[in-house]
Amino acid sequence: MNRHERRAAAKKSGNSPKSARIATPVGHYEAGIAHFRAGRHLDAQICCQQALAANSNDPDALHLMSLLSLHAKQYDHAAAWISRAIEQNSTAEYFATLATALQHQGKLAEALKALDEAQTESSLSEEEASQLAYDERRALR
Repeated sequence: MNRHERRAAAKKSGNSPKSARIATPVGHYEAGIAHFRAGRHLDAQICCQQALAANSNDPDALHLMSLLSLHAKQYDHAAAWISRAIEQNSTAEYFATLATALQHQGKLAEALKALDEAQTESSLSEEEASQLAYDERRALR
């Protein structure tokens, strides 16, 4: 049986192992991350929306939606998504994302405050918090 025949049989039976993994909110999020890293942002967004349909407060999916918004230069949306993620789980990475969104909006004082929060959340040095934000901005290019 060749690859095309296996795919057709899996579709017909509905027993595709890949679709079984993706059928959970975590699976949708993980697929979204894979799509995002591969540059398939629309596919990543669809996976995030599916994860959020199952759990509207999933902080990881909210964070990924924020990253997608940053990539699309929709900084107000990015700030809104990441703010929701921070309400669920405040991590240094989330605060660094918020700082990036705020910086792009020209809200530098608020961005610095978010970097301070990132530093507080993870016991990062000021230099490490700045590096985290820099790395995130670089990844979005």
